[in-house]
Amino acid sequence: MNITRTVITRTFRTPALLLGVAALLLGGLTSPAQAAAKTGAVKGVVTLDGKPLKGLRIELHLTGDDGFENKTLDVDKTNSKGAYSFRFSTADPEYTWHTIIIRDPSGRIVNTSRQFRDRPGRTVTRNAAVKPGASIIGSVTRGDGVPTSRLRVDAFGPSDQLDNGRDTPLSYDQSAKAGKDGAFKLGGLPAGDYYLQFVDDGKTYFPQCYDNLPAATTECDGTFTDGEEPVGTKITVAAGQKVTLNPQTMLTKGRRISGTVTDTSGRPIRNASIRAAGDSQPRRLTADTSKSGAFTIGPVVDDTYRL
Repeated sequence: MNITRTVITRTFRTPALLLGVAALLLGGLTSPAQAAAKTGAVKGVVTLDGKPLKGLRIELHLTGDDGFENKTLDVDKTNSKGAYSFRFSTADPEYTWHTIIIRDPSGRIVNTSRQFRDRPGRTVTRNAAVKPGASIIGSVTRGDGVPTSRLRVDAFGPSDQLDNGRDTPLSYDQSAKAGKDGAFKLGGLPAGDYYLQFVDDGKTYFPQCYDNLPAATTECDGTFTDGEEPVGTKITVAAGQKVTLNPQTMLTKGRRISGTVTDTSGRPIRNASIRAAGDSQPRRLTADTSKSGAFTIGPVVDDTYRL
């Protein structure tokens, strides 16, 4: 009887002891991971000339070695008091930074950013007094009067970065599409000097600079050409100023080279790269094929071309 009781007692106590040891080991392994999963927060108020701004787009990004990373972690909008806030998890609080990107689709301000170091368990405050955005408005139409929504205007202006830790992107959009009526607006511009280039994405008209000047190069960026005068007309805007331009008309038509690329079975090849080199043209023109394998290169001058 005594031997039987001893065996029975050991049979039931041994698993209980092992379970207890396992629980201690697992607890020791999971505690650091749980402790590392902490939460941080950031809040702030955005103002212009001392007044809160409602409806701004606020983006939360991680901060990399060369500025903010492209992936957007979260998005908020400022309320009637100009306030925004985010909560986020931070796995490595000693070395993690975040960046707040402040944008205004309506162009009231110059887009900007603010960086901060994570403070697990605490709320970081990042207020921002932003600069007023200038705007350039006008219209551009085809010389033949055909309505189109394939005209655009490109702006070459101040090198004002969205994030001081990165070379690009700039704090403002450098391109704006014109509507079918030709109207366009470049908004949210920092104060400075600008040169404009008008482009036909339909590839019928050659690019040209502001004041209906033909583009001596493919860009009307104010650089000198062969020691002569700068290409294009300079447009100077002050902070918050709205500048209205003279109406522009695309003047010079060119030729176009069109075709379709397929494989030997006749199936279209998408995203094939096409290059056209003219006998008397030093600059090569390029295009990619569409889903149907079609491409259009232009505008081009009269010449003999190799594809």
